[in-house]
Amino acid sequence: MIVTYRDREFQTGDITDIGYGSEKIYILDRDRDEIEIGGDKKIAQLFITFSSFSKQDLENIKEIDENLKNVKDILNSWLIIPNDDYLEFFKPENMQVGIDYKREFLDMYGVEIINEDFGAKSLFLITKEGTLFYKDTPKNLEDSFNLELFYINLNNALQCYSGITKEEMGI
Repeated sequence: MIVTYRDREFQTGDITDIGYGSEKIYILDRDRDEIEIGGDKKIAQLFITFSSFSKQDLENIKEIDENLKNVKDILNSWLIIPNDDYLEFFKPENMQVGIDYKREFLDMYGVEIINEDFGAKSLFLITKEGTLFYKDTPKNLEDSFNLELFYINLNNALQCYSGITKEEMGI
């Protein structure tokens, strides 16, 4: 996939397609413990990465985090950062922060920018069976995620697999 960032074009890897099984990978949590994410976890999962942390990106993170408060028992949500330099910067209430210390997430989910030191902005929603249900990687990495479409898909994924209603989610 070709993405644009600061008026330059970049090539990503092969981004995982909807309907395919998600890859199991390892990240570090805040305590620097290795955690396996992805795959069949018997709970839905959300993974979010950013190319930069602009004011708009920070507002997206804050909004998503606030809207996850009613579903955190049925959705493991991860803000995946490139290294621990960003740990103190991010303290979401309803998402966990994970460090992609081996760049395994960027590589296995296809959002690594080829020959660069950063990854594409991306959002992946995984069903509790481990299948990729929804993804959003803006072609211009300075654009916001399509949050309206994300919330529709989050509602569909969680309602279909857990029975929770849109009203119970509070989204």
